Amino acid sequence: MESSSKDPGFFKVPKVRTTECEKTKLLSEKRRREWLARISRPGTMDPDKYRVCSRHFVSGSPAKLFDECSPDWAPSLHLGYEAKPANEGRYTIA
Repeated sequence: MESSSKDPGFFKVPKVRTTECEKTKLLSEKRRREWLARISRPGTMDPDKYRVCSRHFVSGSPAKLFDECSPDWAPSLHLGYEAKPANEGRYTIA
């Protein structure tokens, strides 16, 4: 899917899932931190009000929470700097 050919969609920064198992809570905390680090918004605006455009994702939308190896687990394109892929170490050959 080529996201630049369509009108962009917008996605909220993922919330921490506190009503599910501990593994889900920890992974959702990690993902939220990764999203906030990558979008790097200065100021004190409430992150729950942030929206991220579909053009920041390879497929045009975020991956599911447990698809941590996906390049779309967190925004990675057009961030104003070179993002380090979340799964880079997994595919590095020594």
